[in-house]
Amino acid sequence: VVRYGLGYSFDDKAQLLFETEKDLDQNPVYKGGIEIAMLHQLYFRSGYATGYEQLSFGLGYKLKKLVSDIAFTRHYMLGFTSQISLGYEF
Repeated sequence: VVRYGLGYSFDDKAQLLFETEKDLDQNPVYKGGIEIAMLHQLYFRSGYATGYEQLSFGLGYKLKKLVSDIAFTRHYMLGFTSQISLGYEF
């Protein structure tokens, strides 16, 4: 699998992201997303991917070096699935 991505920050409050993924045996998959800082520490994220037609959205919260995220993905066969993450930035 080969992946290539680009990102652009409009300012401290918004980012636009793109990625192309190519498996040698599959058609290319194109992904795009946006992240918007709603409040000082709260982020809204949304994205879309071709291939399996996935739509995703979620929220992230950053408190000093502690980062938490919750996300929901809509898959054409699986329906809605959720994810939660908790991380620490060194």
